[in-house]
Amino acid sequence: MAIEGTEGPKLTPYQRGKICGAAIAGFSPAEIQKSLGHSRGAVRATIKLDSTRSEGKTLPYIGAPLIYDDRD
Repeated sequence: MAIEGTEGPKLTPYQRGKICGAAIAGFSPAEIQKSLGHSRGAVRATIKLDSTRSEGKTLPYIGAPLIYDDRD
């Protein structure tokens, strides 16, 4: 499974909660990866971005900035 911005399905808030809970319990990202079956990148990114999420929800994507021309 993958995390935002990469290929593959996104993690659910429940899956993110399990990853963060395991990290709080003292498990290493490698141990979490093996026990839950998610990629190393997904585990590390989930732990790193946990404080920026609201209730484990997917963060909104930031698109390209709008470009205005003289007609607009």
